[in-house]
Amino acid sequence: MRRRLASLVPAAVLGGSLVLPLAAAVPAAAAPLAGSSVLSLASFGGRLYAGTDSGLQVQSGRQWVPVGGPVAGREVNALAAGGGWLLAATDAGVLRSQDGVAWSAAGLNGERVASLGAAGGALLAGSGTDSTKTGIVQRSDDLGGSWSPAAGTAPLLLGLSGDMVQAVLAPQGGLGAWAGTGGGGAFHSADGRGSWSAASAGMASSWVTSFWSQPGTGRLLAGTDDGLYSWSGSAWSAVAFPQQDPWVQALATGPDGRPLAGTYDGAVFAQDAAGHWTSMASGLPSVLSLLALSGGGVLVGTSDGLACIACPSGVAPAPGQPSGARPAASLPPPAARAGATAAGRPTAGASGLGAAASSPDAALGAGAAPAGTGGSAAAGVPARWWIAGGLVALSALLFAAGQVRARRRRGSS
Repeated sequence: MRRRLASLVPAAVLGGSLVLPLAAAVPAAAAPLAGSSVLSLASFGGRLYAGTDSGLQVQSGRQWVPVGGPVAGREVNALAAGGGWLLAATDAGVLRSQDGVAWSAAGLNGERVASLGAAGGALLAGSGTDSTKTGIVQRSDDLGGSWSPAAGTAPLLLGLSGDMVQAVLAPQGGLGAWAGTGGGGAFHSADGRGSWSAASAGMASSWVTSFWSQPGTGRLLAGTDDGLYSWSGSAWSAVAFPQQDPWVQALATGPDGRPLAGTYDGAVFAQDAAGHWTSMASGLPSVLSLLALSGGGVLVGTSDGLACIACPSGVAPAPGQPSGARPAASLPPPAARAGATAAGRPTAGASGLGAAASSPDAALGAGAAPAGTGGSAAAGVPARWWIAGGLVALSALLFAAGQVRARRRRGSS
């Protein structure tokens, strides 16, 4: 969904225990909203909201309860606050509310809105799906009362490739507007109304999942499925990161004003004053959203419910140790991730792993074991060679059997 595509893949739990240097982990078995992908998080009107793949939830005391009305049961891909409204990007358009209870339509009805961003009086919405070239960015200056360009405008007229727009950044601080697509890379516009231009120079990936900016500094980061990147004003450059080949699905501002990053394989990192990234948590299900809390701590939306890092006691269940009930899993290389070719995601060759891994067979050779191999050394051999070898061996056996039968007939005659 939206920019975080891990909602379409199983949760990854790496290692054994959840490591939280600031607080104990929420027990896996007691995680709030377990079983739901928490695609978005927001604080509005003194309450916390979680957008999931099956509706909007609001915190009530120590519980999370579903919100009724038109948002009920919807896939809530993004949440944004502006002008006294809370807005929700859903799989059937944009909804808005002034109290978090009563919701009404705010345009783009019937469209799958994958991303949403607000800044000042501007509201940007990115739409599209994984399987069709329907991505488009639209802007509203009246909080969803009207949108421009009109729904249905060909993406190519805006300079976009048509891939799903899974991340948007509303224009602010001289950075202009940004759109991140699922297969088409990053695009930039001065105001988000039009004149979009490709702006992926320096990126090894065309799968842009998230943006983060720091108002007043001109600082801009982009998360992709092949690393974290920083914008210099004319090109992107890779950011040194503790994980090798990180798939950065979520970016947010931390309690100290510096960026947070959440990854596909269930880790959360924070940047310190020296610019180094340090681990806050690991071993979580895939991280899809992040929210720093005013009372301290970081709320983490994952592909299997909520987790909490150093959160106040009223936000999540009592601290404890992970239950270990979820099985361990390994993170596939970019070329083997869900949708790597079908949805236009960059192949391994495009992400710096070598052209040899640009096909499904080559992806197997790069480390994804064929079914039943158990990850043995045989996994390094492309599948087609196993099939060809089997056919050759079968032909040889049939030929040998024919020769034996022929000799026996000659001997008996």
